[in-house]
Amino acid sequence: MDVRVFIVLQMARCDENVKAVQRAWQEKFHNKNWPNKMTMA
Repeated sequence: MDVRVFIVLQMARCDENVKAVQRAWQEKFHNKNWPNKMTMA
């Protein structure tokens, strides 16, 4: 299990951090663009 995913899940436990979790997921999805380029290569 990815450590970052574990951290996000822990953050999700706190309602205060919902916005922070959403921001973290948005960053994760933006960072996912580079593996797609490797898959196409």
